[in-house]
Amino acid sequence: MANRAERRRQMRAHAASEQLKTLQPQVEMSKDELKRIERELKNIQEGRAGFSGMMAANQEKFRRKMEVREQVRKIIEHNGITAQDLDNAREEGRQEGFRQAAEPIIKCCYAGIILALHDEFGFGENRAFRAIKAVDEKIIWALNHSELCDEVLEKTGLELMLDEPFDRVQKKEK
Repeated sequence: MANRAERRRQMRAHAASEQLKTLQPQVEMSKDELKRIERELKNIQEGRAGFSGMMAANQEKFRRKMEVREQVRKIIEHNGITAQDLDNAREEGRQEGFRQAAEPIIKCCYAGIILALHDEFGFGENRAFRAIKAVDEKIIWALNHSELCDEVLEKTGLELMLDEPFDRVQKKEK
């Protein structure tokens, strides 16, 4: 049988070995962490990490896009089409799209006005015709939409807030 000092030494050794066992996964994690840090340092040295790496990657993407765009432009110009031709075609397409979209919207607005006059105020065919004809003339002779909106506000105290999803027509607070 061992003396008391020997038993204490054995208990400390046993406690240390148990503590070492619990620290073992942390040491392995530290090795993994060390490998990750080494990879990050290598990437930083090669300019592939961090903010500068991100900027380099973005510059490379931008450079590639510009090269593709330039190649497409050269191909198009080779066929006799210039950048001015493309701009003109885009503008014509925009105007045609606006024209095609505007007509149904205006029809919808006129129909809404006529239905409101009929349902809310009992307008018949003749009065509704005279009213919508007057609306059409106001729209045709207006220089721009803000002129009409200003006139509505001035004469009636109503404000048109078309950016609002609901309550687009509001009474101006005095």
